[in-house]
Amino acid sequence: MEQMLIAWGTKNLNTSAQLVLAKRLGFFRQEGIQIQCRLFPSEEDLFKAFTTMQEKPLIWVQTAPDIFRLQASGFPIRIIAPLADISASYQVILRENAGIVLPGDLEGRKIGIVRDSLIDLMFRNMARDFSLDLGSMEFINAAPVRQLELFAAGQLDVVACWEPWASQACYMGGHFYFSGLFSKIPGHEGPVNWLTGQSLLATYADHLHADREQLFSCLKAIKKATDYLNTTVQKAVSILSDLLSLEHDELAELLQKNLYSMKMDETFQIGLSSARDLFTTSALEHVPAMTELYTAELLAQLDASLVSQTVQSSCLPSQGSASSQQSQILAEGNIYYAMQARIQRSRSVPLRYIIVDDTRVVLDVFATIVDMLDGQVVGTASTGAEGVVLYVDQLPDVVVMDISMPDMNGIEAIKSIFKINPAANVIVISGNDYEEIRQRVFELGVKVFIGKPFHVEQILTILHRLLS
Repeated sequence: MEQMLIAWGTKNLNTSAQLVLAKRLGFFRQEGIQIQCRLFPSEEDLFKAFTTMQEKPLIWVQTAPDIFRLQASGFPIRIIAPLADISASYQVILRENAGIVLPGDLEGRKIGIVRDSLIDLMFRNMARDFSLDLGSMEFINAAPVRQLELFAAGQLDVVACWEPWASQACYMGGHFYFSGLFSKIPGHEGPVNWLTGQSLLATYADHLHADREQLFSCLKAIKKATDYLNTTVQKAVSILSDLLSLEHDELAELLQKNLYSMKMDETFQIGLSSARDLFTTSALEHVPAMTELYTAELLAQLDASLVSQTVQSSCLPSQGSASSQQSQILAEGNIYYAMQARIQRSRSVPLRYIIVDDTRVVLDVFATIVDMLDGQVVGTASTGAEGVVLYVDQLPDVVVMDISMPDMNGIEAIKSIFKINPAANVIVISGNDYEEIRQRVFELGVKVFIGKPFHVEQILTILHRLLS
């Protein structure tokens, strides 16, 4: 008799859709394994089960914040694959007639939120871009269902949660304000990237050796489910419809908000780095390093194209080059630059700049900085792909580039620009102010890394120095 293996997920289809489909469509059986799939009511319930379980699961699905919490609690776990980008499903909804127009109006309001979660991270990223004082807001830590109860009773001005509860808040008269990927904030409408949130497939570290064949079979089954979702979403809706009390079209809309992909690339790394930001000032005794969190070995065995060269390199033992590279980086506040960095001029004045960032307020502020430097902004873009096209069109002297953006991320865009011109002057400005990200962009050839939030005077001082 075949061994029954255990898999954990939740009834939140943003994270667990592929796991449920692989079970119900028989993909696990096709790969020669028997899976008992347990679905918890919420991710918090799944997290708590680790402290009371009698038999540990072979695989489970979680988001990055809970992966960090488990690691910090002493559970030796590893991510073996991303499953989906679920950033668009995380949303902020305003109460009708709450008098909230611009982000500054959020100060002093009662905001429902789930602390130390992806929605918390998304809200912080938005606040950072608009220089908001989070301490001036009254946050009510509550699960989505409880948030809706308070919202209906008029006790919350803002709901910060995820689908399907975000849509339910809209049915109750709320108004969509922004999500991880899109904003309807007046004057700042359009694509944003305030969240790089993914559902993740994880296992225990000891399973990687003791149960390698079973894990590989699980990955193959999950890959089939991922392909199924991407090609036949309407059929998937029918299979999953009993898990949520939604109409067929509502469930289809929920699923289509997510991008189902198992690719382990720079976006995956950015998502992990940003999630770690939730805990850098917390009471966690140990915040895991990136290399403690994941392994790309099984996924690369399944399909090498699913693992980027950057991720593969990060999984290799350090050769010592990183420390020597970092020793040449100077830091002033949250501005970092290579010791020998200079902004090379190809002509006299004014220097021509392009600015690539998905946040209007950052575009406007940096355009002012360029003006104060006697430079000229010759174009702006809101995605990495648009930025590369703009670079080819304008061939500017300086590129100012965000990291987390819709479409192509900033790291991929920077790599493309350096292929066009290895001597390009690139300045990164990003809320992803993490050592791994900084190291990566400096290795590519970036001259300056500016962390958000930033001070205009400090930027001017350093850039004047590099331009002289």
